[in-house]
Amino acid sequence: MSKARCAATYDPLVHVFTHIRLTMHAYHFQVLCDKAEDVVFLHAGPPARKWVETEAMDQQTLSTGMRKCWDLVVKAT
Repeated sequence: MSKARCAATYDPLVHVFTHIRLTMHAYHFQVLCDKAEDVVFLHAGPPARKWVETEAMDQQTLSTGMRKCWDLVVKAT
């Protein structure tokens, strides 16, 4: 996490799924380093996190709500 910096924040995104209404907050982080080996992309401990390169996001398994968040980030960049 020490190599990550917040690049942008976005307006809350509301996602309604049958009986649940979620308000999601999206943040865009960038990981800046000289060598990829210097960054640990898995974070142990709650909440679980996994850093993924932008180019690999389309291959990730995301819920509909998370996909909406990702689409929000892509449109803004």
